[in-house]
Amino acid sequence: MNESMRGYAKIRYKRNQPTGTVRPMTEEEIKQKGWVKCK
Repeated sequence: MNESMRGYAKIRYKRNQPTGTVRPMTEEEIKQKGWVKCK
């Protein structure tokens, strides 16, 4: 995981935990869902 994506890790994990599919989000998805990067 690179530095720029680190802030998304927890949201991504919690978001996808029920389905068990944890994967990197693209910039497009982040913008669509209106999520902001954690610092």
